[in-house]
Amino acid sequence: MGEVGGRYDVVVIGGGPGGAAAATMLARQGRRVLVLERELFPRHHVGESLVGGVFPLFRELGVAERLAEVGFMQKRGSTHIWGQSLEPWSLYFNREKPEEAYSYQVERSTFDQVLLDHAESCGAEVWRGASAVDVSFDDPNDVKVSYRSRDGERGTARGTFLIDASGQRRFMAQHMQLVRAAFDPFFRNLAVYQYFRGHRLLDGVNRYNLFLEAFAGGWFWYIPLHTGEVSVGAVIGQDSLPALRTDGPDRFLAAQIERTRIVRRLLESATPSSDTRVINNFSYEVDRFGGDRFVLVGDAACFTDPMFASGVYLALRSGIQAATALDFALGHPDRWQEAIDLYAAEYHRLYLHARNAVQLIYHGNQLFNDQPFWQARKLDDGQLAEITADGGFMSELHPTGWLQYERLAFGQVPLPEIVEDELGRLDCARAARQQEVQRLMHDFGTWIPVRRPTIAMRRGLGYAPNYQMAEGLIVENGHSTIFVNAPYMAEAVAAADGRRSVRDITADVLAKASPHERLSRQLLLVAGFRDAHIRGLFGTPATV
Repeated sequence: MGEVGGRYDVVVIGGGPGGAAAATMLARQGRRVLVLERELFPRHHVGESLVGGVFPLFRELGVAERLAEVGFMQKRGSTHIWGQSLEPWSLYFNREKPEEAYSYQVERSTFDQVLLDHAESCGAEVWRGASAVDVSFDDPNDVKVSYRSRDGERGTARGTFLIDASGQRRFMAQHMQLVRAAFDPFFRNLAVYQYFRGHRLLDGVNRYNLFLEAFAGGWFWYIPLHTGEVSVGAVIGQDSLPALRTDGPDRFLAAQIERTRIVRRLLESATPSSDTRVINNFSYEVDRFGGDRFVLVGDAACFTDPMFASGVYLALRSGIQAATALDFALGHPDRWQEAIDLYAAEYHRLYLHARNAVQLIYHGNQLFNDQPFWQARKLDDGQLAEITADGGFMSELHPTGWLQYERLAFGQVPLPEIVEDELGRLDCARAARQQEVQRLMHDFGTWIPVRRPTIAMRRGLGYAPNYQMAEGLIVENGHSTIFVNAPYMAEAVAAADGRRSVRDITADVLAKASPHERLSRQLLLVAGFRDAHIRGLFGTPATV
C-alpha cells in the first residue's frame, strides 16, 4: 500500500469504545482522523455492564439516541452478596431523575460497532482489519504508524498526534518499549466466563440488575442481556490455575458455580450458549499515560478490577478527554506538551480513584475471610493511610461526587476505621460550611471572605464540566486540586483578599459592567462566593 491517505491530524490505534469516542470528538471538531482497527466488527468482547455515569458521555458524543434504539437491557442498579451478610442487598441509580435512573447491560459486539460506526458517520476515517505494527517519532513534524492489512499488505499513516486505544493489547507498552506496564499485586486475578440461555432472573425491580456474588474462591458476575443470554463469570485468584488446567475451563467453571448460593439456582435450568473463555484479569498501569505527541486511552493505559463495571466509562471518558486535549494542542501548537501532560495526569487520577474504591470494597468483604483469596486482598495500614490522604478521592465519595454510587455500597460494606473517620470529618466540614453559607445569606454583603492559608492559585489549563480543555483558575487546596472554569467563581476566588466585604467586591466589579449586565453579574458573583465557600476555599477572618 505504501504511504496512503495523506496526512492526518490524529491517528488512532484501536476502534473500541475509547478509540471510537476520541475519533468522534475530533471529527466533530473538523479534525482529520484515521482509526486503525485490526478486527472486523462485530467482534466478541467481555465487559457488558455499564455504570450510570455513562449517559452524559453518550450525550457528549451524540450517540445516546442511537444506543436507545438498540434495545439494550436497562438495569436500575446492582444486587450483591457481599460485605457482612449472605442475604442479597441492592443499590439503585438516581431514582429522582429519570434520565439517570438506569444504565445498560450491553452485548459488546453490537455496542462497540454502534460507537465505531458513529465515529465514521461523524467524519472519522476507519480502516477495519488494519493492524498497527510499528510507530516512529523520528520526524519532529510527523508520527508515522506502520500497519498491515489482513491480506498482508503494508502501509504507513502519518499524523501530528497518535492515540493508543489498543486496549489490553497495549500497543505502545508492548511493542515500542516507551512505557512499561506495572501490574498491581492486589488484583492478580483470572476471569473464567461463559454465556447461558434458559436462565432465571432476580425478582421484581432487580431482575435486570448486575448481580455480584462473593464465594469462597472469589466472586461471580451475572449479567442478563437483551439477546436472551446471560453473561456469567468467576473472578478467581492465580492460585486456582492448577485446578483450571487439570479440569479444563468447562468443568472448572461448573464446579465454581456449584460453590455459590444464588448463581447456581439461577442457572439450574440453563444451558451453555458459548464456549468457556479464560482471560487474565490483572490490574495494571503503564508508567506514562502520554508523551512525545502521543496519549493512551482506556485499557491501553490502565485496567482495574471490573467489580464496579467502570471499564467502559473510563474508556469513553479518557477518549473524550484525550480528544479535547489534542484538539487544543492542534489549535495551540506551542502548548501541545502542556495539554498532553494535563490529560495524562487527569486520566491517571481517575484510574487511581476507581482502583481505590475497588480495593476498599474487596477489603471490606467480611464473608469467607478464612479463605486464601480473601485473606490476600486486605489492605495494610500503610495502604489505608495512602488512600485516606488522597483528598481528591475522598471528595469524590461525597454524595455529589463521581464515586457517589460506590459510596452507597459502603453503607453495606464496612469501611476501615481510618477511612470512615476521614469521610465523616469531610462530610461534617462540608455540612458546616453549607450551614454557615445559609446563615451568612441573611446579610451576605457584610461577609469578608478570606482564602484559606493552604490555598494556592494559578492560571492554567484544566477540564471544564463538559470535558473540554479550557483556561481557568487552578486552586490547590491541601491534598486536592480544583479547577475553577466558571468565570464568576474564578472572579470571586481571585477577589477575596481578606479585607473587603462581598458588598465592596461586588460594587467594584459592577462598576466596570454595563447597565444591562449588572444584575446577572451580581447574582453570578454572589453564587461564586457561595459555591467556593462550600467547596472549602474560604473562611472568615475569625476562622482563618
